[in-house]
Amino acid sequence: MTDNASAAAKMIKGATIAMGDGSYFDFLNPAATTMTIEDYAYALAYTVRSRGQMKHNGRRCFYGVGQHCVHGAEQMLLDGHDRADAFDFLMHESDEMPIGDMVGPAKGLPQLVGYKELAKLVGDGIDARFRVAIRNKPLIKRYDIRMLATEKRDMMAFTKGEAWTWTEGYEPFERPIVPYKHPDEAAVRFIDLYRALGGIDAPPPNRDSCVSCGCLVGELHRMMPAQGIMPARPCWKSGDTVLFGGAW
Repeated sequence: MTDNASAAAKMIKGATIAMGDGSYFDFLNPAATTMTIEDYAYALAYTVRSRGQMKHNGRRCFYGVGQHCVHGAEQMLLDGHDRADAFDFLMHESDEMPIGDMVGPAKGLPQLVGYKELAKLVGDGIDARFRVAIRNKPLIKRYDIRMLATEKRDMMAFTKGEAWTWTEGYEPFERPIVPYKHPDEAAVRFIDLYRALGGIDAPPPNRDSCVSCGCLVGELHRMMPAQGIMPARPCWKSGDTVLFGGAW
């Protein structure tokens, strides 16, 4: 290595991981993060739910945390909740951005002492970065559990209707979950919904992204203007309907 190259090299050490924007996330100082919403959205989009044990129409499928957050936030809007509550649900998995999705039944095990404290530390730091302050935690928790019940119904039929204490007393949503064709779709939808709900530092719409709404065309779009959110519009490139397309 030349002297110039040696001088320019940066030694990265400690409990840090690289972000896609070129910064580093420090697990011991998460409040200092400068990650972008793109870093956040893609991390969740590619983080699998339930350790990948999902089947849709009898076939293995990918279903990620990103889609979980998007679907639940959309459901809140459909149910008449305000934009702030939908935003809170969209952003309620901040701790999973850097550390992944630890399955719920394992989180309280004595062998994982300190896990919950670490998750809270990093989650609080990331929430501060994106100005997330969940106002109604019981509401978000209720929708989170109902999303789990819906996921169980739509993608875990192999459980044959077995009762789970986790979802006891919670009904699945009527609107079915259809896994996206690719994790990138979850990331694009996440960023578009983040922008529409008033998230800070949102990037401009991606003209190369065409995310077909599928079953969401109809009721969801009819109620969007009432929530102050843009309705669907045709993609400039393919003509397909795009959800939360931004100003094309």
